[in-house]
This record gives sequence, C-alpha cells and structure tokens, in this order.
Amino acid sequence: MWLTRLSIQRPVFVIVLMTTFLVIGLFSRSKLQVEERPRVDFPFVTVTTVYPGTGPQEIETLITKPIEDACSSINNLRNINSSSQFGISVVQLEFNVGTNSYVAAQEARQKVESVRRQLPRDCDPPVVDRFDTNASPVLYIGLQGDRSAKELRYLADREIKYRLSQVPGVGMVDVSGGEVREIQVLVDKQRLQAYGYSITEVVAAVYNATANVPGGYITEGRRDYDARLVGEFRDVDELRAIRLPMRAGSTARPLTLGDVATIRDSVQDRETVTRVWTRDENGQLRGQDGVGLVVTKLADANTIEVSDAVRKALARLEKELPGNLRFTIATDAANSVRDQLEDIYFALIFGAILAVIVVFLFLHNLRGTFICAIAIPTSLIATFIPMYALGMSLNSMTMLGLSLAVGILVDDSIVVLENIYRHLRHGEPPREAAFNGRTEIGLAAITITLVDVVVFLPMLWMGGIIGMFYRSFGLTVAVSTLFSLLVSFTVTPWLASRWYRLGEDLETRRGVFLLLERAIRALERLYRRLLDGALRWRWAVVLGSFGFLAAFLYYVFPPSGHWRVKVGYIPVSDRSQIGVILEMPEGSSVAETDRVLRQIEERVARVPEVRAMFTSLGAIAGGGRSIGERGHQFGQIQIQLFDKPDLLHALNPFAPKDRHHTAWRTRTDQEIAAEMRRLTADIAGGRLVITPSRGFGGFNAPVQVELLGFDLDRMLATARQIQQRMATIPGLMNVDISLRPGKPEARLAIDRERAAHLGVDVRQIGAALRAAVDGNVDAKFREGGEQFDIRVRYRPEDRDRFEDLASVIVATRPGPDGRLRPVYLRDVADLRVDHGPTKIDRKNRMRRVNVSAFLLPGVPTVGIMNRVMQAIDDVPLGDIRLNLAGDMDRAKTEYPHVFVSLALSAVLVYLLMAVLFDNLLHPLTIQLSLPMALVGALLGLMVMNQEINFTSMAGFILLAGLVQKNAILLIDYTNTLRARGYSREAALKEACPTRLRPVLMTTMAMVAGMMPVALAVGRASESRAPLGTVVIGGLILSTLLTLVVIPCLYTIFDDAVAWIARAVGWGKGRRALVEKALAEEPPPTPAGGGGA
Repeated sequence: MWLTRLSIQRPVFVIVLMTTFLVIGLFSRSKLQVEERPRVDFPFVTVTTVYPGTGPQEIETLITKPIEDACSSINNLRNINSSSQFGISVVQLEFNVGTNSYVAAQEARQKVESVRRQLPRDCDPPVVDRFDTNASPVLYIGLQGDRSAKELRYLADREIKYRLSQVPGVGMVDVSGGEVREIQVLVDKQRLQAYGYSITEVVAAVYNATANVPGGYITEGRRDYDARLVGEFRDVDELRAIRLPMRAGSTARPLTLGDVATIRDSVQDRETVTRVWTRDENGQLRGQDGVGLVVTKLADANTIEVSDAVRKALARLEKELPGNLRFTIATDAANSVRDQLEDIYFALIFGAILAVIVVFLFLHNLRGTFICAIAIPTSLIATFIPMYALGMSLNSMTMLGLSLAVGILVDDSIVVLENIYRHLRHGEPPREAAFNGRTEIGLAAITITLVDVVVFLPMLWMGGIIGMFYRSFGLTVAVSTLFSLLVSFTVTPWLASRWYRLGEDLETRRGVFLLLERAIRALERLYRRLLDGALRWRWAVVLGSFGFLAAFLYYVFPPSGHWRVKVGYIPVSDRSQIGVILEMPEGSSVAETDRVLRQIEERVARVPEVRAMFTSLGAIAGGGRSIGERGHQFGQIQIQLFDKPDLLHALNPFAPKDRHHTAWRTRTDQEIAAEMRRLTADIAGGRLVITPSRGFGGFNAPVQVELLGFDLDRMLATARQIQQRMATIPGLMNVDISLRPGKPEARLAIDRERAAHLGVDVRQIGAALRAAVDGNVDAKFREGGEQFDIRVRYRPEDRDRFEDLASVIVATRPGPDGRLRPVYLRDVADLRVDHGPTKIDRKNRMRRVNVSAFLLPGVPTVGIMNRVMQAIDDVPLGDIRLNLAGDMDRAKTEYPHVFVSLALSAVLVYLLMAVLFDNLLHPLTIQLSLPMALVGALLGLMVMNQEINFTSMAGFILLAGLVQKNAILLIDYTNTLRARGYSREAALKEACPTRLRPVLMTTMAMVAGMMPVALAVGRASESRAPLGTVVIGGLILSTLLTLVVIPCLYTIFDDAVAWIARAVGWGKGRRALVEKALAEEPPPTPAGGGGA
C-alpha cells in the first residue's frame, strides 16, 4: 500500500505527521472543558408561578390549568406535568428528544404571555426556564461569623452574593437561612375597631405615603431642570407619623399610624432554616445555624475551574469583610468530578500498562513491545483534536471511551507486527518484510478497524436521552480506533523496518519467557488436535454449541419473568453522599420541624464516617427532572462522607499521603445509610427517608407506580391498596403515596347576599383577610440603595387563633347614628375548619397520584417491578389509569433505542464485510460469533453479581465490534490460503493455528486493558464496572468458541453454497473462474505456503 511504502521510504514524513498530531492534540486537550457528564440538551421547560397565601386547589384552578391549556398546543410536546402546592404552581413541559430546548422555551414564553391576563392580577409573573443539567449546583456553602443572623443574611444578600456572581463561570447564587430584614407595621385590631378603620385603609395609607415620582422637566432660559417628587421614607420613625384618612364630619384630632399600630425594624417570619455541620480541629462534628449559599455554574463552564475560583473568592471575602466571617464548604461537586476523572485516568494508564505487558509476554521482545505500545499515546492524544473540534468535553463518558479503547489501540499493531516478524523469520530483509507483512493483511486490518468504527456509527442517530450520552462515547472510541489504524499503516512498519534485523529471531528465551513459549506451542499443538476433531464432528460441535447458548438464555430469561440476571437503569455508585428527607405532618410549624431535624442531626453526627452536613428546612429539592416540594413540614439533610480508600491512591505516587487514617472510611454508603436508619428509627413525629445519592437520579425513588384520574378520593383509596401490597414485596422499603392527608384549613364561604347588602365585594374581603393574616408588602422602605419590605398586618395576638379570623375588619359602613361601623368577616362569610390536599400533581391535564418505593441494596429495578406488577394485577381500577413511572418507565423508553442501535450495527457490519470480502456468506459466518459473546457477557454479569444498566448497555455495543475481529482473522487467512491452492480443510488447519497467537494476543491485550474498569479500582467507579465485565466476559467466551465453532460453520456454509450452486447450475461458471485464476498465478505447494 502506498502509505506504508511512503512511511518506510520517507521516515521524516512519519515523524512530522505524528509530531503534528501530538502537538495539536495536547493543545486541544488543554482547551477541553472538564465535566462529570456530557453536555446534554434535555428538552424540558418549567413554568413557575408564585401566588402567596393560596391553597393547592385554588392554585390548580386559577394558575395551573390555564397555563396547561395554553401550552398544550406547543409543537413536539410529549408530556405536561404539574404540581400545585401552597402558594406556588410548577408546570413542567417535556418535549420529544431532539427538540431544541431554547426554541421550546421561547414558544412556551409566548403561550404563557398569551394567557397572562387570565391569571390573578396579584400573583407574581410566571417564570419560564429551560431545564439544563449542565447548569447544576457546584458548591453548598455555610456562612457563619460573629455577627447576628440578620447581619449575616444582609451581607450574603447585598455583598457576598454579587461578589460570587462575578466569578467567571458562576451562573447563579442562591441564599437561604438567616434572618431577612423587614419593617413591620403591627396593627392593633381593637384600636382599628374603636376608630372605625379597616385593615385595607391602613395598607392604602402606608402605600400612598411613600413614592419617588418623576415629573418631567422644565426649561428656564438656557437650563433644563428635572422635576422629581422625593417622597420616600428617610427613616423608620417617619412611618409613625403617617396620617390616616380623616372621616367626614369628624372633629377629633387626625390619627397617625402610630396611634393604631406598632412599627418596628425587625425580620421576616422564618420560612427556612439553614444549618451547616463540619468537623473542628479536634475532629468533632459541630453544627451551627447560619446562612446557606448554593453556587450554580453556567452550562458551558468548567466545574473544577468554577470550584477553584469560588474558593479563592471566599478566601478574599473572609479577609476583606468584617465580622470574622467563616465559609464552610459542605459539598463540592468538583470533588466528584476529580474522583471520576482521576479514576478513569488511572484505569486508562494502568490498562495500557497491562496491555503492554501482555504484548511483551507474547513477543518476548522489547523493541516489538515498544512499537506496539507507541500506538496508545499517539492515538489517544490525537483523539483530542476532533473532540475539541466537535465541541466535546472531557467527561465520564468520553474518558471511559478512551480507557476502553486502550486494548483496541494495540490490536492493529499487534496483528501487523506479528505478521512482519514471521516474514523476517523466513529470511526477508527488514524493509521488505515490513512492507509485505503490512500489505498482506491490509484488507483484514482495515476490515477489523472499520468494524469497530461502524459498530458505533448508529450511536450518532440513537434516539432518546441515552443516545445523547452514548454519542460522545461512541465518537471517542471510533476516532481513536481510526487513528490507531493510521499508526499501524505508518509508524509500525516504519519502526519495524528500522529496528528489526535480517533473520530476526527472538532473544534467547530464559525463565518465564521460555515457559510461556513452550506453553503457547503446546497450546498450538493441542488446538490443532482439537480443531481436527471438531472438523470431523462439525455438526455435533455446531448444534451442541448453539444448543448450549439457547439453553443458557432460557435459563437466564425464563418465561416466568424471574430473570436470573439483574436489570436496572441508572448505575449505582458510591458517591460519598447520603440524603435525609424529613416530612412532618401537615400543618407542622417551622419550630416543630426544626426540633425533629435537630434530633436527626445529633443521631447522624455519631456516625464516624460523616464529614459534613448541610441542613435546609422549608423545601425538598427535586432530583433529576422531578418537581420539588415546599412547606414548613419539609426538611432535608445532605450528608458528605469521608472518601473511601482505593487502589488508585495506594498505587499513585503523586496522591496526597498526608491524610490521617481516620479521613478514610471502610464501609460503603449503603452500610452507613443502614446504620443511620437504625439510629433514627425511634424518632417520632414525621416520615423519614435515608438513602445514598443515586448520581443522575438524585435521591428520587426508583420504583414508582402512577395513577391518573380526576377523583382524588378514589385515587387515594386505590393508591392505599397498592401501597399495602407493595409493602409486602421483599426488596422494597419506604413505600409511600404522594397524595397526603388534607392540611387543616380555615375555609371561608362568602354569603354574597349579605356582602352585597353591606357594600363589600369578594376581592375587598380577600384583600382584607390577606393583609390581616399574611400581611401586605406593597410598600417598600429604601435605605443605602437597598430595598426592604414594609409588611402591614395584625399583631400576632390578634391573628394566632382560628377565632380571630371571624373578627377581621374587612370594611366600614355608616351606622344608624351616622358613625362608621366595622364590617367583620363573620358578617359576610361563614367560617369552618376543613381539610385540603397539600399538593395536587397532574400529568397531561389529569390528576396524578404516585406510589413510590426505594430499593434495598443489590435489588434490581426491572426485576422488582415485574413482582410489583404481579402483586397489583388484580387491584380494581375503574376509570383510573395505571402507568409505570420512575426507572422502569425510563428503561422501557430508552432501552429500545439501544436494541435498535445494536441491530443496525449488526446490519452495517455485515454490509461492510460483504463489500470488503466481496462475499455474502463469510460475513454471516463471522457474525455468528455474536451470540457467543452475548452469553459470555451475561455469564460475567451473573458471576460478578452486577446488573444490566445504562452503562453496561454500551458494553454490549462495544462487544458487537470486538468479538468479530478474531473470526475475521481466521476467515480472511483461510480464504487467502484457498486462493493459493489449499483445499478447504487444509486451509483451515493451517490458518487457524497460525492465527492462534495473534488472536490470543489481541484478546488478552483487550482484556488486560479493560481490567481496571471491570475491577472498579477507584472511587465512584462501581457504575462503570458492569461495562468492563460485559466486554471481558464476552471476549473470553467468544474467543474460546470462535476458535472451534467458526471453522465448523465455515465448512457447513461452504457446503451449502456449493450445493445451491450445483442445484441452480452455477458450478460450471465457478470452475471456469477458478481455472482462469490458477492459470494467471500458479499456486505454491502447501509445504511452502507459510503465508501470513
């Protein structure tokens, strides 16, 4: 081939070409972003609308339904999910995968804007935002110091937040906890009653007393003057002097706000609590209330760089701001990214070393080993060039692709070098041997490499979210494989032509090399005898092999559904994070929820593996794409554990060695979570869930059964039946229903006739009720360029009891004597205690109730869902629809994309081999090695007690390309020998033992390269281990069966084609072609046909 000849004759060309790749590749590597996951455009858009003080049923009717109706006509919309909670509506729009989320968000804004007038006038404007997993929280920070909680919150809101927002890569900084300043106007209800005022009149007086109003400008001669009214309050004392409206005919002195209310500079009622626990210098875990800061990065920002920059900014703030401020980092996402990338780097390097050792043991030659090994760094570094050009990043999937490609990269060079060496042993000069050895197997090498590339080609069109993740993985492996092919055509023959000698033979073998050579030769002799017997009993071998494969698959996947291999979806790994979710009874106060949270924290603090805790009260964050929940009854603790020791730090000489032994943990996160559940089992008062982080799935329940309907009472009754049955299934824990018993409500039924008689309308009554209880904050107090709420409402003692609502003054009206009389709420409405749902979930405009459960360690999702469906099969549903949700729903949606990709890969590989071999039969023979690999992969998963999941499915695709290489080597060389005049049996008996050494070398090199991934030697590496197990198990079994079964299949198919040819009269034409070929090139005798 011209490229090989050019490389041998002009070595400077190769040196310049490879140097160019290395320089540009290293430069591209420095520019790549570093992330935990690939950049994926999730087509999800959320519409959030806040309507303070409004119950879930009113939120559903007034806000959620109109927004759902407006957005239902958007193109490519797949699902509409919504949650109506107290004071907030969240509508989530899920679009078909592949939809541009930016365009979808713009269309959603237009639809929401069109319905804006139908929403309540006093609700906040709806906020439309696209869901972006790349713009994720990076740091959870606690702020503490010698200042009060009010001053700390002020500093966080007015200084720290904006300083951190200026850090490059930071997208948003959320502040929680502490005390927020506000000016409180606490109205005395008795005085209002005595003076004949309503609460709404006081609100109007405060609002009208403060304003800065521009009045335009005036021109006087040559100068212009701006006219501006400056009417804002200069200090809090001015509020006391606000004049209340005078009554017509009144002779009393004018009343001021100070006559009917107490004004004080105070703080808002605590809706949230933030507490950070860290270990002091003595190793004791201590917690303190403070202010929480959550730093979220931009979508295209580098997680590690953002974390480092924020840490530097915090160090500067500690020095510059007064009050002895202390920033405590409870959770840092950059640590997880570093751990994963360091683990994959180690797996890559360690795998490369193992692969090179395998090559050295087979070749017994340092020069040959170096020639093979040079393909690894050259191909890997060159791969960074197209990665950067295509906008990819260094993440867990691309780095995993590089680490798995290590064994593939030496594959081409091994085959080429082994063939070159055999030519040298037959007396050819080094340059001639290098050229002949490369060109002789050029077709086979190109076929082998293109098979690896083509098998990943369908990933470019793979649908679903899983396709977005696999795309970067497949591109990385395919590109690196193509570069390895280039190296095998250029660098390998060039170095072989220069470094090998005429009549090259291995150095004198001693010790282990002599034993290995003897073992390989003994294996070759044994294989020749085995092959001879297999060819004589070919039908028995083929039927027995495929009978065993069918029986094994029936054993693994019996019709009963109790599969013997685990099937899940999201891979589980030890991320050193545990989540605690507390849900108190409805109506629990902040103080009561905080009391229980403190008990939990004190128990959890006894666990020695806990490094830090970040406690937040008032909300539960939704994991993945789920919708969070808000309320005083919710609390959440994010627990960061000490890292676990791993082989990476034990073998890495550059790893930090100054860590105290107590900084490592020996127990898994599942074992620690189990102990925490045991320590907190006797804490009463609320529902408690303690579970390790599931990575991409967050802390969401993996098992979910979804009920859709309209009657919440019937849905709740059905959900309870399902809950009772699921609770009896082994492997499930914390079985729960999303619909909660009603929260106590003080429900007011307006008597419209009485209200009309008294001259008040419904909105006037509602405004008075909200102002009296929750308060009105329309007026603002500005100081030092900052703005604070002025909250007008009744004193606490006037609104603490249910009976106080009845005496709320909603208006005044003249009495018989002409004096103004108050109109009380009881005069226009009937009050009663009722119960309403705490939230109303909906899906596709139907109400939804979920029954969810968590899994015990080691329990697969799909297997347990089969049991769940069998257990609830006879539950009467009526007009209620039942769907599977959670991991099972995602698996049913995503896995078909993988199966389609696998099928398409097999078809493309067949077509490619058919073109290259110019034969329709031999590719089919080669592809029959795929079922053998499937059995090996499943057997490996069963032996290692691992599951088929999101990650391991990529191993099956990778395996589809790798396992066909050995069969290609056998079939290609057999065809070469038959073209030289060998009979079919003689060609097989010569080709198969001759190719045994390269087959074993390539297989063992690939196994060795992937061994670090399968063994999960690093932290957070458990999620990748099934992928390595699939590849290794499939390679080993398929290699063993391929060496025996493929030659037998070759003869059977060859006989079948010959029979068909005789039956349809193709024989004469075929014989004529053979005779013509033989006439052009007389065949050598079998004795001299060493061949390649």
